[in-house]
Amino acid sequence: MLLLEALALLPDVKPRLAKQTLDDFDNDFSNEHYNAYRRNEPWAQSYVREDGTPLPKPPDPRRREPSPGLIITPSDLEECFKSRERNRVTPAGAILLIRMYEAGLFELRKKRASPGDPVKLRAYANSLPEILEAMRKDEEARQARALLIDQPERITEQDFTYSLLNSVFIRHHGLQGGSIQMRIGGLLVTKSVFIYWSNSGKSHDSDVIFSWVSADGTAQKIQKESLYANNRHNDPDRNWGLGRE
Repeated sequence: MLLLEALALLPDVKPRLAKQTLDDFDNDFSNEHYNAYRRNEPWAQSYVREDGTPLPKPPDPRRREPSPGLIITPSDLEECFKSRERNRVTPAGAILLIRMYEAGLFELRKKRASPGDPVKLRAYANSLPEILEAMRKDEEARQARALLIDQPERITEQDFTYSLLNSVFIRHHGLQGGSIQMRIGGLLVTKSVFIYWSNSGKSHDSDVIFSWVSADGTAQKIQKESLYANNRHNDPDRNWGLGRE
């Protein structure tokens, strides 16, 4: 979830002013680190081996307590600034935003307003187990796919898709044009690549066909048609020179 979207889910909060509050904490922590580095304080130094791997170093002492019982550390703030270009908030970051909101650290649109219940943001904050489970399943699927690509004999015909077959051929034969064959799941599969050009002749795209014969003798194929398959440049009867794509 984007940071400004998360802040907008806090009732009566001005998202951009709330983000400025977070930025102030972040800048404060950065300045503290810079000053500690200049003073050669051990926790602010880089601890790396000659090969670039990190070495253990003293714990980061930076922490703020803007409200009794609410401790904010740099690692807490990082959960609100994942992917700095887009400022994505993790469920852990959402928990911090809710606690800051309930502690009155964000200016409200109505000065006398009381904090409401950020139902949607709270639901997102509680979704971490589901997110971790989805990530686990995605990683399992990625590893299973990588195994099939490395060992195509494990693939069954029911697994055949354009994406999987293309990845298998590229993994074992590289990017080749023309026609090439290999056995996948006990079936002889042919990959045929035909190059088509745009009308201007400045760009091209391939028509790719995977063909095989099933165990019951039925001819099968999966095709990805070229973007330029029907362009006049590729038709001798209609090709009269340069023109629009």
